[in-house]
Amino acid sequence: MLSLLELADPTLEEFLSPQPNEAYRYLKQGLDEYMYNDHNSALIAFNKAIELNPKYESSLSKNSIYYHCRGRVKEESGSMEDAILDYDLAIQIDPDCSKIYFDRGYAKAQIGNNTGALADYTSCIDKGYNGEVGYSFRGNVKQKLGDYAGAVADFHKALMIELRNTVDYILEFVDIKKPDKIIKEFSEIIDRTPLWAETEFGAEVYFYRGKAKFDLENFEEAIQDYDMSIQLNPNYADAYLKRGNAKYKLRSYSEAIQNYDLAIQLGCDCTEAYGNRGNAKYELNDYLGALKDYDLVIQIDPNMALAYFFRGNTKRKLKDYAGAVLDYDLAIQLDPKYHNVLYPCYERVEAVSDLHKAIIDFDKALMLELRDDIDMLLDCAEEKKLDELSNEFTAIINKIPLWAEAELGAEVYFYRGRAKFLQDDIAGALENFENSINLCPEGASSYNARGALYIEQGLNIKALNDLNTAISLCDEEADFYYNRAIAKFALGLKDSAYDDLRKAEELGMENVFDFDDEEDLEPII
Repeated sequence: MLSLLELADPTLEEFLSPQPNEAYRYLKQGLDEYMYNDHNSALIAFNKAIELNPKYESSLSKNSIYYHCRGRVKEESGSMEDAILDYDLAIQIDPDCSKIYFDRGYAKAQIGNNTGALADYTSCIDKGYNGEVGYSFRGNVKQKLGDYAGAVADFHKALMIELRNTVDYILEFVDIKKPDKIIKEFSEIIDRTPLWAETEFGAEVYFYRGKAKFDLENFEEAIQDYDMSIQLNPNYADAYLKRGNAKYKLRSYSEAIQNYDLAIQLGCDCTEAYGNRGNAKYELNDYLGALKDYDLVIQIDPNMALAYFFRGNTKRKLKDYAGAVLDYDLAIQLDPKYHNVLYPCYERVEAVSDLHKAIIDFDKALMLELRDDIDMLLDCAEEKKLDELSNEFTAIINKIPLWAEAELGAEVYFYRGRAKFLQDDIAGALENFENSINLCPEGASSYNARGALYIEQGLNIKALNDLNTAISLCDEEADFYYNRAIAKFALGLKDSAYDDLRKAEELGMENVFDFDDEEDLEPII
């Protein structure tokens, strides 16, 4: 943002006139006090200047500088609402001054009025303030409002303006430089696109544009921006962290770990860095390494339920079943409503082989959300008519439950279905898998599980349809191809079935072809 002295530049010639306006004397005094960081004295001087010149009389046709300067001092003192009132008055006097709109937009953004900030930054740009800062700040606001495409466009515009400024800077000295020097400098600009005059600011612009692209799930383009951010500022810890997240999304787990390592070395000592590094190690089957990272997360934040859940999963992989159950119990104590009362249920099946207890846990998870809906209705029962209450309770009972987070609910049904399958309750398992699919139609594992049940029931055409869907949603699971091969054998599609078995083997399944008769193959859930 511009300094107060830059804002006051149009009036400085007034100070040099033989008989300067008294109001301007106080304006100059306020600027001097501001230079010495004495905001209180600056504010008193600006108040006096406005008191002496209440009708904005001046040799200038429009004089908004008093209110603009006073607003800036209030803003820097933390009085955002009062600053906005002064900016309003300044804009009434000079509605075409782009700088005032910028400052008012900044103040609005600080108090969470992002819609108002967006309007002011847009006015600022429309009225001629085309610096990269205007687009960058507007991009930040658009990102907060969920307009990720608009944010990316603004950050891109900011990048291009900065590049143009760098070119203009070189052109200012083109007449006194040797041709080979000019060629070298322009080559550096082309190679680096751009060579920032202010690398730290440029790094931030690339960083925030990368975040907006990440939000749009353009992970490869986000990585390109994080690369540029790091190139401009090699010590930018957050850029390594976010680049690691993008690498993780692309399943480049080793590269993600490298980025998390660098972020942590540069001082990013946070749960996100250690937790995500632990997740990447887990995906690479480095369970001991993952366990150490989850320990660090819990040291930083002992109340993070999700960390206990992930650590419990890791202990289960290490066959520390007692430790896994302890972590799941801690997760449930810390957050009984959502994640960790729901996720651990299937793990309990493998950890303690207690199928009956597992199904009870699943029932508790399913009923917990229903209980919340009922409590919410009871809170306002006296205000509702009886027939309205009856209809709302009926709606809850019919839906059992109306999940706030469908993906989470789908997993609960899926895991309860697996537990019922292990008790040979095929009908109960099928009902749960169908509920899972209804809640989350993108859940590949639920289609695979239902397809496996159809194979058990001899419904091989239905099984094939489900397994085709599962593979279309996730084509990297060996179990899916193995199950589809069983369905194809039953339907007489032997050549295609063997193709699926070979694919399952390629994806890491062992002993795929160790069978004497195709009818001996059993589906995997």
